[in-house]
Amino acid sequence: MEAYFHDDPRIEEWVDEITEKLFTVCLLTGADSEVEFQNGCQIVSKITNILQGISIFPSEYLEDGLKQLLEQQLPDSRVINNFPTFQETMKNMIREGMRLALDTQNQQNLSTMDISKKNTLVKTEIDAMNSSEECCADNIKPSVNDQNCEFIIPSTGTPLTFVDSTAVAPSLTKTYGILRKSQVPEIADRLKQVLTNFFPSVPICWNFKLKGEQFLAQVEDILIWIKNPEQPCPVDDLNKEGWKVYECSSTDLMFPRRLERGIRQIQRLGTKCRNV
Repeated sequence: MEAYFHDDPRIEEWVDEITEKLFTVCLLTGADSEVEFQNGCQIVSKITNILQGISIFPSEYLEDGLKQLLEQQLPDSRVINNFPTFQETMKNMIREGMRLALDTQNQQNLSTMDISKKNTLVKTEIDAMNSSEECCADNIKPSVNDQNCEFIIPSTGTPLTFVDSTAVAPSLTKTYGILRKSQVPEIADRLKQVLTNFFPSVPICWNFKLKGEQFLAQVEDILIWIKNPEQPCPVDDLNKEGWKVYECSSTDLMFPRRLERGIRQIQRLGTKCRNV
């Protein structure tokens, strides 16, 4: 154990202090003795921390190693024999000091784990929010073969048209829109359940704006439109571009069975569907 003195000179200094505390504890009584005992335990915990940081020092021999360090610095055994409680006091001080060191280390590990868990939780929430915001944008992203794609810029509401310069002949292409809000509208709770049942792994876009018109929802090639007598839906134009339009009223949104029938019908007909 003497080799450790050379690795860290503080150990020899602390061993001398512990030896002094041991004799002081044996000489004093009551509260004064207890104070010196606790001071000695604190010094033992310092040595324990250093020995635990030495990779070649086996942790199972920690108590024996501490005892050996102290015994190497003790005076003649005849002096020790004059203090009947010395050996017991030394054993208790070593064990209490080790306990203090281990408790401190465990608290530090728990604090590190708590911080790590909090950071992981925050990162997970941020990733989930980003994923929720991007999922619909990914779903409506035009392919490289789309030639006339109109995008609505949310900040300005100004349409931008991108034309494929490599196109050699006009062709019908689907117009894409941009999601305005990711929150599910309050009136669409039942519709969300129905769409989730029909399309369990497909993202649903809410308040979907397309060609200047706002649809309640969009999933795959289906657009959900709330009927408005003053503003009819351009169904025919949308059908030509490959969209299927399901028109329903605010009342229909309260009845899941109606919504299910409407979704099935539009999937079967492949064009448009209106609830009567």
